[in-house]
Amino acid sequence: MTNTPIQDMDISEIIGLSGLVGAEQEDMLERIGSLILESVMLRVIAGMSDEEASAFESFVATDPSPEQMNAYIQERVPDIDSIFEEERAAFREECIRIFGTESPVK
Repeated sequence: MTNTPIQDMDISEIIGLSGLVGAEQEDMLERIGSLILESVMLRVIAGMSDEEASAFESFVATDPSPEQMNAYIQERVPDIDSIFEEERAAFREECIRIFGTESPVK
């Protein structure tokens, strides 16, 4: 068991990803990334005016590539990097709350 306080650990350590094999780790990291991205997008959309939300909906209907989606968001949400960091930190804190004060890695 690690002696590092959970508050100083990486998300992957907190939830015990080191106990998974390569493909399982990748799958779990992808799921975590999707959860964080979903939280970011919900925040972004909640902050849009009706007109902005309608324009965004029309844009999404064009089935943009990830690069196009990123460019669209970066252009319209100047603090997107801060929002990502805040949501990543919130996810990490939720993991700490769920997994307690000791790492599940043994």
